[in-house]
Amino acid sequence: HILNAAVVAVIFLVGACIRLIPWDNFVTSAGIYFLEADNYEHFRKVRILLEQFPSIPDHDFYMGFPIGTGNIWAPLTDFSFAVIIKILSLLPSVNGDIDYILAALPPFVGTLAIIPLYLWCKEAFGRRAALIASIIFVFLPAHIFTTVVGRPDNELFEPIWAGVTFYLYSLSVSEAEKGEPAWKRLVVLSALA
Repeated sequence: HILNAAVVAVIFLVGACIRLIPWDNFVTSAGIYFLEADNYEHFRKVRILLEQFPSIPDHDFYMGFPIGTGNIWAPLTDFSFAVIIKILSLLPSVNGDIDYILAALPPFVGTLAIIPLYLWCKEAFGRRAALIASIIFVFLPAHIFTTVVGRPDNELFEPIWAGVTFYLYSLSVSEAEKGEPAWKRLVVLSALA
């Protein structure tokens, strides 16, 4: 089990390093650049959330300018970024540059998806298949693009939650086959859905 955990950790590090390759294109001496316009919108919302943390604003003055409008965005992604930044800002080596942290997070947060993927595949198909699936996953071009440095977007968290959902479903099926009650996991699965 320790060997498998070590292999998954190495796969995670390789995946994060691949996603950090274009670092110099986004983190420059002139400032931080994000990949897409949507990423700047997430940056703006994370800044607002950090200023009002832990409250989620119910009015957005930027949308519907000049009077603004009610909060029309689902805040889970941006709130997750804000929580991670709040935690990281407790470290003495982090200087509090929100844009820098937000640019650096995607490779690490996105590659975390291999953990629930590995657990799900191990439960459903065995350890060997789980390791192979994890290796294939970190090299998928679409996942690399959505988790590359400088691209903080909602696509980071979707594979993580999908992996958790599939893993819990797989555990529920295993318990049901053994005649054990699976209702607790089914409640969590319903909440994730």
